[in-house]
Amino acid sequence: MRFSGSAYGLVISAMSALILAGCGSVPYAVGTPKPVQRQLVLERKAEVPTYRRAISLCYNSSLNTPEELVSEAELICGGGQVKFLESDIFWTPCSLQQPVRATFICTPAPIAGKASAQ
Repeated sequence: MRFSGSAYGLVISAMSALILAGCGSVPYAVGTPKPVQRQLVLERKAEVPTYRRAISLCYNSSLNTPEELVSEAELICGGGQVKFLESDIFWTPCSLQQPVRATFICTPAPIAGKASAQ
């Protein structure tokens, strides 16, 4: 059986669609932008009372809702508070299916039994 050029194109298109359909649409964690990392290091050196860290997630605005992003960031934060900081699309470590990186600041929940100094 011989395929014509258009049949090859059809087979390749169908296989590509199946492969891409298998890709997950859940936001996933990646490295945070360098300026954010530097700012958090400066805060630690200045002995800011709360230890904050950055959480960056790759997502696709066509597939993921803002609520999904916040929920995933809260899960990674481990029960602390998350606050949206920024999003970027250029020079990110994200995949082509989920090209946008959103960065959140995670402030951990206070440890039970420890009184806060005020």
